Parts: sequence; structure tokens; C-alpha cells
Amino acid sequence: MKFFLFLALHFLLFSPVSSEEFKIRASSKYQWTGIALSPSGRMFVSFPKWFGPYRYALGEVDQKGETHPWPSKDQPFECLQALFFHKGILYALDSRNPRFEGTLEDGPRLYALDVETGKTLREYRFPQGTWFEESYFNDLRIDSESRYAYITDSGRTGIVVLHLKTGFSHRHFDQDRNLGSDGSRIEIGGKAFIQPDGSIRHVHTDGIAIAPDDSRIFFQSLTASTLFAVETRTLKQRRIPPMQLYESLGKITRMGPADGIGFAPDGNLWLTHLNQNAITAIIPNSTRTITIAKDPKIAWPDSLAFRKTGENSFEGCFTVSRIHEGTYPSEPYAIYCVKKTYSPETSSMN
Repeated sequence: MKFFLFLALHFLLFSPVSSEEFKIRASSKYQWTGIALSPSGRMFVSFPKWFGPYRYALGEVDQKGETHPWPSKDQPFECLQALFFHKGILYALDSRNPRFEGTLEDGPRLYALDVETGKTLREYRFPQGTWFEESYFNDLRIDSESRYAYITDSGRTGIVVLHLKTGFSHRHFDQDRNLGSDGSRIEIGGKAFIQPDGSIRHVHTDGIAIAPDDSRIFFQSLTASTLFAVETRTLKQRRIPPMQLYESLGKITRMGPADGIGFAPDGNLWLTHLNQNAITAIIPNSTRTITIAKDPKIAWPDSLAFRKTGENSFEGCFTVSRIHEGTYPSEPYAIYCVKKTYSPETSSMN
């Protein structure tokens, strides 16, 4: 296996953002997880069917911070997990594993939704062998040409690759112990994320991000501390010799459990740093990580979303899902946003 200490991209170094600069955008008594932003600023959130109060799966947050079902209350989702906006389409990933009781017999689904009309443009299904009963399809990214979707399975270690035109899909790294949970402990505000009997919860491949040039996928298991990257040219191949696949895989850094990860429009990689109640940026061509925001209220930062607001400016938002607190959180679930500017001369965007 090759080990890349850091990705060979030119990243912009930026100063930390204080927590005060993150503005609360919305709050809810219903637990959300996924978030997506359209270029015009429309915000969408997903409400998984876990254990707490539940109304509907997919909502849009208005300018007042209030959430409404979108496109209507009549929704096909069984346990909507992740959202990703790309070129006018909102991709909605349904794990179809409500309350983590096992994936329904016809498997997970990915919906492509027209943001303007609310209509379903396409519904993707996955053949058995790309998912299993214990699977929980968790997060996704789409490449810049809208050719491939890359999906993590946190119930059983693996990455699923979906060809968006043909609908064919395949799976890599199935049950790979080196890439799954390593037993890293999540503890936030003195509250540990553990089983009722006190044992560690094992949650596998979770957060995922795609490099600005589409060359690599970055991913990390939730109860693990190592961030990995793998070349997309190898992931796209349905059948590939294991040695060739693993030669394209590298360790990026080890920094503790993270949930959502994503590349911001300035080219920097943001991670939700769970045990630190923080959002952290990795500077791959140096030995540095930078804390962007750190605050006790950032209690289980979950998913990230970005949108450009100008030629050299963007907005970044993230959900706070308080998963460690169980069914009844100490405070409402929240969404925070920050606006940033950057210099195009030092940006790593392509």
C-alpha cells in the first residue's frame, strides 16, 4: 500500500474563524443529519428515521430558519440520510435502514430530484452484493462531470461506485478491517458514544469528499482516527486486482473521529472534529491542521455543505445532530453557517 502523507494539491492557508463568526441559521427539535445548498442559497436538510420524534424526511429551510417538507409531505423515503447538490439536481440518499434494524429487502436507493420542480428525475436501485442487511448507506459525492457517485457504507465497511448514466454499481473494500472502525472513542462534553452495556460502538466508512480535480476520494470511518484517500481511476473499475486497488490507497493523516468531510470552494478540506466540538481544516502540503471553529455548542457536527457566493467568496454550513445524547438532546439541533473570502492566486480550485 502506498502511503501519501498529504495530497499534492496547493491549498490556501487561512486563519482560524472564531465561533462567533458562525451564525446559527436554523434550529429544530427534530434530528437532522444531511444538508445541501443550491447556488442561489436554498437550503435542504434530511431527517433520518432513527429513534426520536419524526415528521418527514426531506425539508427546505426558509430565510426565517423554519423548515418545511419539500417538495411535499408525500415522500417516498424510508430513512433518508445524505443530501448532495450538483448542477441543478438534489441527490437524496435513502439508506432504507430505519432505526438501524436492517436494510429493507429491496435495498438502498438514490434519488435525483429537480430542485426547480421537485420532480424525481431518476431513482437508482442497487443490486444485492453492493449492499447487505447490516448496510447503512451513509454519505455520497458526485464527480464534476456527473458521471459517477461515490457512496460510503457505515454499517459494513465499503465504498459503492454508481455510474449515473447506466445505473450500474459495484463495491470495493468490502469489510476491510484496515479501513473500518478501529474502536476510536467518541466523547463529547463528557458524554460517550457507547453501547448500553458500555462497549464501543463500531461505525464504519462514513464521511466522504472528492478532490477538486476528481482525482481522489477521501473517506474515514466514524469510530476511527485515520483519514484515507484513494484514486478514483481505480475505484471506477468494476474488476481490478486487489494489489492495484490498494496501491492507489493512502493514509492522509490521523486526527481522531470525524463525521462529515468536504472540500470547500477555496480548495481546503474541512472535517467535523467530533471530540473537539470543532470544524477543522487539513492543509495537505504541510504538517498543519487548522481549527476553523470550536465551541461546546458544536456538539456532534455532522454534515457539511458549501456554495459559492462570489468569484472569491463562499458560504459553508453544517448540521449539529447531537447523536451522542440519544433521543432527547440537551439543546435543539442546529445549523450553523459562515461566509468566507479567499485569494484566487493561492486557491487550489481547478
